[in-house]
Amino acid sequence: MYSLAGLESLSNTLHQLVSRSGLEVAGQSLADRKFAYNRWLAMIQDPIASIVSSRPQFVLDPSLEGRLLAAFMEDSADQQLGQITTTVVEEAVKRRCEREVYRQLESASAARAMLHDVEPDWGSLFDLIVNMLFCAAVPRNRGGSSARAVGVVWMNLPIECQTEDVVEFLVHEMTHHAIFLDGLHYGHYLPGAAKTTAKSAIRGVARPLPCVLDSLLVGAEILSLRSRCLGEPQDPVLHPPTDVLVDGCVDAAISLLELPVETLLTPRGLELFERAVWLLRTGKGVVGGV
Repeated sequence: MYSLAGLESLSNTLHQLVSRSGLEVAGQSLADRKFAYNRWLAMIQDPIASIVSSRPQFVLDPSLEGRLLAAFMEDSADQQLGQITTTVVEEAVKRRCEREVYRQLESASAARAMLHDVEPDWGSLFDLIVNMLFCAAVPRNRGGSSARAVGVVWMNLPIECQTEDVVEFLVHEMTHHAIFLDGLHYGHYLPGAAKTTAKSAIRGVARPLPCVLDSLLVGAEILSLRSRCLGEPQDPVLHPPTDVLVDGCVDAAISLLELPVETLLTPRGLELFERAVWLLRTGKGVVGGV
């Protein structure tokens, strides 16, 4: 969403969401908006995801890890995060390995520092939107994000991930949260969208239209990240090589264009879709593109 909308636009979206709720934003700085954003989050969801710090925090409390993971249980309907059940949460807490938690913390810290170094505004957006990162060991699951825990990122990344892989993971999840927030403000879908399927950009399988558009926006963002500052990854672990990812994004866009998207997406949803397609057509989201 940084490439598709920009830091200032997304920051203004937060400002408008907060103001619409009746809360005041004390100033215009990112720190002021971060503080107001967290007050607003405490109103719309479990306040556990709200913080007072101006930068993301990594959770080290085992009981808090379990409580945060529980927010992902209902996300299993589309199999996006696997079947997260009460039993899965309890087992994850039991198998907790403190050394692994600290390894994930170190990898997240290094990746955040790299993101700030290669693209400061992208790093600023990450710090604004993301509040907490936590580790929970669930087999065959690398973590993710939930619309019921805006600002929280679950990490369960394999040890072979390089720092660049983790940077891509952070941008991937930050994009989901930016989409959550943008959708709360503008709305992206019309009635019937959730019952319509198309081809996912990253998985290449049929999924509900909202998941497909999200995957296209995320894919375009990862391609833009590589093109703008990260470069072509060597043996990427979490996302496909660029040529494969481009093909997946193009296939998803074609799949969506075969649908009557004007009757399924709001004007804002159409705008984001068109911006992602523009990135693909111009090559601005491709390493070595114009």
